[in-house]
Amino acid sequence: MKYSILITFLLFNLGQGWSAENRSGDLSLAKCMTFAHENNPEYRMYLTSVTQAELELKSKYGTYLPSLSARVGHSKTQEKVLKQTTTTDNSQATLNLNLNVFNGMSDNAVVDEAKLNLELQKKQLQMYEASFRYEIKKAYYNYVYATELLELSQSILKRRKDQVDMINLRYQGGREDQGSAWQAEAKYQKAKLEYEQTKRLLESSWQNLISILGSDQIAQNKPIKLLQTGTRLQFSEEQLRELAKETPEYKIAALQISIAQEQIKQKDAAFYPSVDLAGATGKSGEDWRWDDRQEWSVSVNVTIPIFEGGSRYYQSAASRKKKLYQEYNVSNKRNVLTAQLNSLYSNYVDDYDAVKVQRKFLDASRLRSEV
Repeated sequence: MKYSILITFLLFNLGQGWSAENRSGDLSLAKCMTFAHENNPEYRMYLTSVTQAELELKSKYGTYLPSLSARVGHSKTQEKVLKQTTTTDNSQATLNLNLNVFNGMSDNAVVDEAKLNLELQKKQLQMYEASFRYEIKKAYYNYVYATELLELSQSILKRRKDQVDMINLRYQGGREDQGSAWQAEAKYQKAKLEYEQTKRLLESSWQNLISILGSDQIAQNKPIKLLQTGTRLQFSEEQLRELAKETPEYKIAALQISIAQEQIKQKDAAFYPSVDLAGATGKSGEDWRWDDRQEWSVSVNVTIPIFEGGSRYYQSAASRKKKLYQEYNVSNKRNVLTAQLNSLYSNYVDDYDAVKVQRKFLDASRLRSEV
């Protein structure tokens, strides 16, 4: 998960830094991004988890509302006394209403925890989104590299074949020695081998790309070539330290503290009394007209916890230790992320400078292939 730290801003720069003409029929990075977001099953899983958290939050609001239930039943009772049998039919219908008035503010803590869980799922989606975009870009650029390398290998192979034919003609005319002919043939066989290897590299890079896209229902068109790099990003050590706090990974750790605090409130609610209101009304009778008997009731119940073997105390103490653990985790996460950012930024600077050198080698190889 180390790439999830820097990719949120480094790859964004890469995505804007590489520019190319949007030619119709070509496979663009933007097209791959859109296709992957629509078809990759793992990305859809993270989207589903956010939707699930939203539905769970809505379900928690039900704790504020009363519960209403209805019951309808019919019974037949037979009693035999001194050889005399009596059969009684009884039908009844009851409507019950229950409302919790106070339970130590546990309901508020449950709802607040659900809100934080929703925010947590969104941050996890954001973190995966950064990693997901990185993997798409890496696979796409590998495919671009393999495509351009295949063109270069094909050009070199053609040049090597022309050299073999020319040296063989010179050798047959007595103007070239046999060693030069063998050397030219060896170079041709090497170029042929490298060409076949590049074709396999192109196929494997394409298979890797479509695996990340989530479907093979996309045409294997020629990718848009990379033309120029963007401006190199500049960050000071203090900026990287502050940037670590803006990463999704750090924010997820910080959210765990808030979730632990809401769990403390839920555990502490067990020390408070619970107040409940209940009401019921119903009718009963020997048949379904329910004319024989009608009743209703209203009650207020107060439940005061006195002793439960110490379980409430230890659960409350454990929840506080969990919060303390999350606080230590946030401090550790900040230090680790800052160190990783510095390391990754240093690698980024090295790679950025290396691109210029590699481009010179690329231009030299192209020029050499024409000689």
